[in-house]
Amino acid sequence: MASAWINDELDSLRLFGGGGEKPLAVKKRVVLLGTGWAGLSFVRKLDMAKYDLTIVSPRPYFFYTPLLTGSVTGTVHFHNILEPIRSFCTRAGAADATYVKASCEGVDLKK
Repeated sequence: MASAWINDELDSLRLFGGGGEKPLAVKKRVVLLGTGWAGLSFVRKLDMAKYDLTIVSPRPYFFYTPLLTGSVTGTVHFHNILEPIRSFCTRAGAADATYVKASCEGVDLKK
């Protein structure tokens, strides 16, 4: 019989039982601060099988700023220049990332 154990930081999962302790594959954690061009280009190329992604941003959408002038003049509808972050958080219908609506005031690199 096997039982699961999760440590306090929730960053590793180990399987106990059978012939002793056998660690499962642990995903590395990536935290993306902001939803700008560079960050979301990075998310598109990230291998979600290897990383656990958390996106932290005060706005739940990506804003295509080059199309803003077309929206103001009426040639482009304003709904076409916004893309929800949830479309970046899910791929093929599975939840691959977590979105947190917040702003970052500091980073503790030791933790």
